[in-house]
Amino acid sequence: MNSAIWQNTLDFNCTWDLGRRCNMDCSYCPPHRHNTSSPHSDLKGLLKVASLPIQVSQTLRELSNKPISTQVNFTGGEPTTNPHLLSLCQFLKEADENLGLSITTNGLFSSKFLEDITQYVHYLTVSLHFEASEKTKKHVLENIYRIKELTTSSTSLLGDFHINMMVHANDVYFAEAVELSSQFKKDNIPFSLRAIGEHPNDKGAHLYDKQQIGFIKTGKLEDEPTNEEEPVKNKEGKKAGRPCCGNRSFKVIREESFTSGTACSALNSIEDLPDAGRVSERNFKDWACLVHLFFMHIYQEKEQVFHHQTCKAKLDGTTGPIGNFEDIDKIVEFYRQILETRNVPYIRCPNKICNCGLCITKAKNPEVLDLFLKQNFKNASLIRNHN
Repeated sequence: MNSAIWQNTLDFNCTWDLGRRCNMDCSYCPPHRHNTSSPHSDLKGLLKVASLPIQVSQTLRELSNKPISTQVNFTGGEPTTNPHLLSLCQFLKEADENLGLSITTNGLFSSKFLEDITQYVHYLTVSLHFEASEKTKKHVLENIYRIKELTTSSTSLLGDFHINMMVHANDVYFAEAVELSSQFKKDNIPFSLRAIGEHPNDKGAHLYDKQQIGFIKTGKLEDEPTNEEEPVKNKEGKKAGRPCCGNRSFKVIREESFTSGTACSALNSIEDLPDAGRVSERNFKDWACLVHLFFMHIYQEKEQVFHHQTCKAKLDGTTGPIGNFEDIDKIVEFYRQILETRNVPYIRCPNKICNCGLCITKAKNPEVLDLFLKQNFKNASLIRNHN
């Protein structure tokens, strides 16, 4: 069994959900995640909230004794539909030149917008959906190859990009994913293969046959044993495991690594462990976690702030927002207290399944987190509760 996740890099990622509005309508994306009617937030309101990720990221950079990457990642819905996104990015870059900007997008935007936004954005993640029309898919694919060109262009700030390929269980769409993955490998397009829905409780979760699960896990298409029956699609997406959303690598510490029964016994061997990029066992309930040091989520439509977008875990062991837009000063003060006292509280995971925070340092034994803090943050110590 897994006993700890030890992250390799220090990245603070503020995900900023700009709204539900989307210009696509994938069958597996639920109504609470997208629509065609949500109003766009005005620029004045967006600029007011921008002080939060700016101040928190500056605080964490000062706390760390190693280089720490701080960035704002715009999500949605589809964030590129917001008419003020370009102005917001310009404001953030001028306010903090060390703050990286990224966008998670479906790639369905104009070539003019792409040229403009890459003057401010360092990283793009494109979620590739095969249900779209042929015209849409052609346009998105053209944008992907233009994105690659812009990563080496002197006229662009864009440094890197990644494709999340949503592997559809439909045989036709699945064949498209197989073909395109081969093309991307030849053309050096970085991508991950993602299952649609990761456990049976997801209403939009797809069921895959053994061959499809094998492809999602390894990127290789192995032949199914020949028989008279059609391959049975009864494998949930979780069978393929979950990769890190940000394409980060981390180390999975197994229980047998703690030979003496303490976290210290494994410290010297952590660097020797292989890097992981996918986790199958994702039940971290009651584990000690530092997700609040490395993530923040701004939900623009509801005017709420969370430690993390999907787990919504709080320091008191419950789930929900840590405040609304009126509490921005209090949230900033919480991080300033950590900086001044060097006392870092941790979260006891209240959830059964971990999604996008799986790459963040967490452990059954809080002692592992204390070791992580001492290695990476100046004179920091772990405390159980924050009052």
